[in-house]
Amino acid sequence: MGIQPMLKALRESRPYAWALLLFQLFLVIIFFVGTDYDEKPRDPRSTEPSHEPPDAGKESIIANWYWYFNHIVMMMPIGFGYLVTFLRKYRYSGIGYTFLLTALIFQWSLIIVTFWRKVKNGDWSPFKWTLELFILGMYSVGSHLITLGGIIGKVNLEQLLVLQIPQTVFYGLNWYICQLVLKATDIGGSLIIHVFGCYYGLAATIWLSRKPMKVVQEAHESGYASDTFSMIGTIFLWMMWPSFNAATALPHLQYRAVINTVLSLCSATVTTFGWSNILRGKLLMEDVQNATLAGGVAVGAVADLYIYPGGAIIIGFFAATVSVFGFRFLNPWLASKGIYDTCGINNLHGMPGLIGGLSSVVVTGIANKATYGDHDYAELFPKGGAQFGIQFAAIGITLAIAIASGTLFGFLASLIPSVKPPFHDAESWELPHSHHIELSDETPLSEFSSGR
Repeated sequence: MGIQPMLKALRESRPYAWALLLFQLFLVIIFFVGTDYDEKPRDPRSTEPSHEPPDAGKESIIANWYWYFNHIVMMMPIGFGYLVTFLRKYRYSGIGYTFLLTALIFQWSLIIVTFWRKVKNGDWSPFKWTLELFILGMYSVGSHLITLGGIIGKVNLEQLLVLQIPQTVFYGLNWYICQLVLKATDIGGSLIIHVFGCYYGLAATIWLSRKPMKVVQEAHESGYASDTFSMIGTIFLWMMWPSFNAATALPHLQYRAVINTVLSLCSATVTTFGWSNILRGKLLMEDVQNATLAGGVAVGAVADLYIYPGGAIIIGFFAATVSVFGFRFLNPWLASKGIYDTCGINNLHGMPGLIGGLSSVVVTGIANKATYGDHDYAELFPKGGAQFGIQFAAIGITLAIAIASGTLFGFLASLIPSVKPPFHDAESWELPHSHHIELSDETPLSEFSSGR
């Protein structure tokens, strides 16, 4: 490559490219100067120094953590990535941006989560990494990818960076308040991950959708092939969700988190197929791609608690019911008000996450030592009889921080010119000639009833 073509490429490069490189160099400095390995396993929910569990060898503990971590990693670029490929002209961006954000936000989240833990401990020694901490980092990535689902197709990479790099700080702040300070029960992140990511994204998308948007109908809609690809993401998420909810549970309670999650997912899946046919006349792929997962979201807050198998089934049923009704009625109403929730994150993550939070209020309110035993009761409900109040507080705090920070950074992102045309890969990707579109053939976005 000659010097002239190289200079031309530099002149034509987008601001996000330089921002990504500079931020990665910033992370290089922090990781090189202030981090090290932590050779001892720890409970990732604990703020205490590392300790070796007396009843297991180090190798078996690492193998156990890596098993869960590997499943959670696959949920990100494969599960969330393929789930957003329903947009037939936006599949490069759906998978590519998910892949990029997984790698970028994971590194940043390790620093932020560890920072807030050190604030709690008052310990400012070098940051030390473990696989357990890596799981917490991937949980943060999950919250960011939920946000992405609400704004995807309407924002370019510059806007994504303005939105999601600060989001990590406020995600960490909410995690610090709700779980490290208040000791809220939320093992699978119904509130901390799903509700936060959803309402941060929806608050931002109000600003990002406030100006008249136009989109080619063919690019905005899904297609037979793109919906089939999207189902790959759904099935991956469905299979791996038990690991997501069980990873940070107390080791002897992980089995209960897995059982409750599997039962809730199965109940949600059957319920989705039933309601989809009743409300639509025929099955709609949009419902199946999303509402089948609502049970995993809703049961997350209580997955490791004694809710009985029947309780898990009930949670899955109500979560899927709310989700399908949301896709059928709420999405069109929000779109009519100018709020374009591209992937329907309010129906998959927001409302089911709130169901999970309210379930935790009920379950912690009726918990007693006779059911759990003295040791588990103290571990699971550190506030004792007041734990149900803590759960209520966590719901309010999560919504307040998510909406306030999402509104602020959504406004800042809206000052940057948006992707043109929306819901199309043409602006950021080199595409096969057959996938280019005539930009003059435009239809107002307001004519569409929902994100599809």
